[in-house]
Amino acid sequence: MKKILTLILTIILFIPLAHAKTINHSYAEVGSNIDFNENVNGASALAGDNISSNGYVNGINLIAGNDIELRGTSEYALTAGNVISINGNIKNDAFIAGNIVDIKEKTIIERDTIIAASDVQISGVIQRNVTIYAAKVDIKSANIKGNVRIVAEEIKIDDQTNIEGKLFYPKDAKTKISSKIKNITKTPAITKDKETILDIVLNKIWSALSLILIFALLTLFTPKIFEKIDYKYEKLGFNKVLELFSKGLVFTLIVPAISIFLLMFPFTISLSLIMTALYIIIIYLSKIFTAYLIGYKLWQKYIEKQYIPLISGLLGFTILFILDLIPIISPIIVIISLMIGIGMITEMYKKQS
Repeated sequence: MKKILTLILTIILFIPLAHAKTINHSYAEVGSNIDFNENVNGASALAGDNISSNGYVNGINLIAGNDIELRGTSEYALTAGNVISINGNIKNDAFIAGNIVDIKEKTIIERDTIIAASDVQISGVIQRNVTIYAAKVDIKSANIKGNVRIVAEEIKIDDQTNIEGKLFYPKDAKTKISSKIKNITKTPAITKDKETILDIVLNKIWSALSLILIFALLTLFTPKIFEKIDYKYEKLGFNKVLELFSKGLVFTLIVPAISIFLLMFPFTISLSLIMTALYIIIIYLSKIFTAYLIGYKLWQKYIEKQYIPLISGLLGFTILFILDLIPIISPIIVIISLMIGIGMITEMYKKQS
């Protein structure tokens, strides 16, 4: 009888250990429903509809999807989706972009957090600063040890919440804030134009998600494109970046002029329309190539793990997205990324022709 009980206990204990295998390299998975339970000693990228991340990621944890649940432990978390639930440990910084973001009470984020969403709820522990762009923010029973900067129309903070740093929020926001929070600084009012700050942020989120989806499909069905980019731009200096920017600028100015000229002749109208359509497609795809190049160069310099193009591209998209949220430099970032991406596409076309 003792032998049977020992065998049963051994099986029960062995099953979870066998399931949570260790992966000693970077990991990527794309699918409709993803249930991730592995231990990854490197960066991880998950893209799909419903995603549950329960494992340990000793690196950057990149997740893009519709319904996301992030549990387990991650070194860094970069998450974009519709509904995002965080209920785990993030040992460094977290960037979260979505429609509904819920940081639950068992969550511990050990460094800075940036959130861009429509509806944000926070009930966990954040060890440093928090920056939030949203329509509604509800902070309940949270422990935040740094500053809290909020750009939102409605803000609620209950009596059980502890904020050790300063609280910043717009002076025209509708607020219900605990009287226990004393260190408050009111910032300028939210712009009340036809398009609010929230509208701008949400539009950028959905635009980024659509580009990420197209990028994921390109990496699956046309991986050689990115292999060529890796080879061509393995060594990339300032002069080459300037050359790409110049080529993109010339293309952006010349093609519309040629297209308009072709409209003057009946027999070249079709050619003009085709050229215009290709021009629009190239402009739309340019940001994908720029994001991939940024991710590739960062990976090449700072991440000494097995290289996975999907993770590299998601890293680049995240960097561009964060920079695009900063009002002062956003137009500059858009122009630079557009020109460099177009320059890369024209260079690849010339090489093939």
